[in-house]
Amino acid sequence: MHGTIESGTFIIAKPDPQYYIGDIIAFVNEHDRSVVHRIVEQTDDGFITKGDNNPRNDPKVIPFDHVLGRVLFVVPYVGFTTLFLQTSVGMSIFGILILTVFASKKSKKRN
Repeated sequence: MHGTIESGTFIIAKPDPQYYIGDIIAFVNEHDRSVVHRIVEQTDDGFITKGDNNPRNDPKVIPFDHVLGRVLFVVPYVGFTTLFLQTSVGMSIFGILILTVFASKKSKKRN
């Protein structure tokens, strides 16, 4: 079984004053990483979440102030491009691509 939102998916999340059980939210976890999971319970201290593909709830309560927003829009696989561009190989390839485009435009102007 796969999750609702696969790894490498680009998401748009919007802060909301109220969240409900069943909402898919983006939040910052205790390791300072962005995570997207579903709210399964609300406590006085925050939300208990669970990945749709996980058998159990997440072990820690997500404090309200760690929530980035409710997921509104998803674009599959675009996130992999963003992750790749953050690597040294990705930045190098992107830089070479930009230089190639500028060089070809200069060459066309001379002709």
